[in-house]
Amino acid sequence: MCEIVLRRARRGDEEGVQRVVETVWHEYGFVWDPDYYNRDLTDLKQHYFDVGGDFWVLEQEGKIVGTGGYEKHSDEECELARLYLLKEVRGQGWGRRLFEHIVRTAQERGFKRMVIWSDKKLVEAHRLYTSYGAKLFGDRWVRDADLYEEWGFVLDLTNASLASER
Repeated sequence: MCEIVLRRARRGDEEGVQRVVETVWHEYGFVWDPDYYNRDLTDLKQHYFDVGGDFWVLEQEGKIVGTGGYEKHSDEECELARLYLLKEVRGQGWGRRLFEHIVRTAQERGFKRMVIWSDKKLVEAHRLYTSYGAKLFGDRWVRDADLYEEWGFVLDLTNASLASER
């Protein structure tokens, strides 16, 4: 088994990040739209780092195999963004580790709440979020290149319990 490294995304990762997200989207039958809904992935610095967010990748032998970050909404609230792993690295605890890293960093930066919007098809992700105390608060229809339903969760970052604290 090859080692996987969790690291902060850097300029030049955009192509690998897009490849991961696009692969997962096709796996679930979502419409990939790099010119509109997925344009944030074309420039991580502009869409995340320069506006108070952050972004990480999982890398295996120089290949990006997982992604995730958060977008800043306000001084107290952020939103989980683009938590995706390629099928071949799922089920090994890497999604949980990446999620914990994102949550821990958001806590350290002083955010109080993390909003999580997730397509209703992503049942495993919903189990992950609720296992850390995220509460379902509603749902919505989204129309971009496709029409789909999402669940809305909120995670209280002042009380979120991480594995290292359990």
